[in-house]
Amino acid sequence: GASTAHAGAPLYHLTLLGVPDATSVSVIDINDLGQAVGTYTDNDFVRHAVLWDANGDWHELALPGDGTSEVDGIARAINDQGQIVGTSDDFVNPTQGLLWNASAPETYTVLNDDSGAGVSPNDINENGVVVGGFGFPSRAFVWTEATGLVDYGIQDPDVPDQQARWTAITDDGKIMGFWNEHVSNIHATIGTLGTPAVLGLGGDSDVQRTSIVGMSPSGVAVGLGSFDMSTLVPVVFADDGSFTAIDAVDITLTENR
Repeated sequence: GASTAHAGAPLYHLTLLGVPDATSVSVIDINDLGQAVGTYTDNDFVRHAVLWDANGDWHELALPGDGTSEVDGIARAINDQGQIVGTSDDFVNPTQGLLWNASAPETYTVLNDDSGAGVSPNDINENGVVVGGFGFPSRAFVWTEATGLVDYGIQDPDVPDQQARWTAITDDGKIMGFWNEHVSNIHATIGTLGTPAVLGLGGDSDVQRTSIVGMSPSGVAVGLGSFDMSTLVPVVFADDGSFTAIDAVDITLTENR
């Protein structure tokens, strides 16, 4: 007989990603091939940058150092080419921004320039363009293999102690992130690849507290926003700077036996 489709709550299949003997594991990004990246913490409270392949097998990502001192590592983003960006921190030298490739996790490229400033990448697009923040106070940057690290600055140089970071970039060069003075004054930003400038997103985003944390391939941004000048909730942003709250989804993890 004919089958009938029934609308209802979406179904999710959850796969546990782990690392043997890790005390905690955090997955930060996943690409369309099912490769995921993040960090795990060992028994000595040291964090390690890690890659999981589509089968759930884990691979340590190499970090700078001679192996005699503790170095924290975090992998923050991966594109469909298997290019991965993240950080390495020995808490003595400035944070190093790193670029790995899933096909050779034992090697890396350092993204820092010769300024001595720490570099913290947040995203990489399919063209290998990296965005994030560098220095203190943080300034937004773009890195490409051709140009190296390029300073995109902050939203308003006349605001004391203002910081800026890019958090996402699309393949066509739309960049988004946030600027802030402190945690109570934070606002979403937008920029364009090739134009070194940080602009406010406009509209409600320039008035209320807002922060962009990610963006879809088509350029739809998500993050946090307030409707009362105080409490931050998950939101999706429109191009005019307005934003809408995202309904909560309850995902219950059960073990199949």
